[in-house]
Amino acid sequence: MAQIAALEGEGPMTWLIPAVGFALLWVWVFYREDKRPEPLWMVALAFLLGIVAFGVTWCVERWVAWNWAGFNSDSPLDNAIMAFLIIGPVEEGSKFLAVRTFIYGSPHFDEPMDGIIYSAVLATGFAFAENLLLTFDARHMVWVQGLCGTLAHILFAGYWGAALGWEKSTGSKKLARIWVGISLAVSAFLHGLFDFCILTAGQTLPHLASRIALALLVAASFLILRQQISRAKKLQ
Repeated sequence: MAQIAALEGEGPMTWLIPAVGFALLWVWVFYREDKRPEPLWMVALAFLLGIVAFGVTWCVERWVAWNWAGFNSDSPLDNAIMAFLIIGPVEEGSKFLAVRTFIYGSPHFDEPMDGIIYSAVLATGFAFAENLLLTFDARHMVWVQGLCGTLAHILFAGYWGAALGWEKSTGSKKLARIWVGISLAVSAFLHGLFDFCILTAGQTLPHLASRIALALLVAASFLILRQQISRAKKLQ
C-alpha cells in the first residue's frame, strides 16, 4: 500500500505517461502488421475518433446511470442487462459507427487489412480515453488498464473491423453486409460477456471462475483475430 501511495503522489505525469505509452505501443503493434501502411494522418484520425466515440459512450452510460436504478445494482439480472444490453452494444456500436461513417469511405480504406488496422487504432483511442477516466483516482491501475483493457477493446473491435474489410473488397455486397451485421452482434455480445464476468466476479461467479472465463474469452478472440490478419495479409 505504501508503494501505491507513493506512486499516486508522484504527480499526474506518472499517470499520464504510461497511458500514452501503452496507446502508442498498441497502435505500433497493429500498424506494423500492414504490408501497405496507412497514412499516419489517417491513423491519427482513427485514434481521435476513438476518443470521440468514448465521449459519446460516456454520455449514454451516464444517462442510463441517472435514469435507471439498476445501474449500481448487484442483482445478476441487472448486471446482465447492463453488460449485454448497454455496455456491449453501446461501446461496440459507437466504435463501429465512427469507422463506418468517417473512415470506411476513404480511398485509403481499400483492402481487408485496412478494416482490422483502423478498427484496432480506433479501439485504442477509445480505450485510451476510458483508461484516463477509470484510473484518474487509482493511478496504479493504469498499468493493468493500459495493457489488458486496451487489448480487450482491440480484440472485440476486430470482429466487425475484419468484416468491414471484407465488405469493402468483396463483390457480393449484400452477403458482406449480412456478415458485418453478424460480426457486430458477436462483438457486442462478447464485449458484454467480458463485462458481465467482471461485474459478477465474487458474487454470481467466484473470482477464479471469472478470471478463467475472461482469460478464455481473450485467448479465443486473440486467435480469431490472428487468423483474420493472416487471411487479410494473403490478399495484400
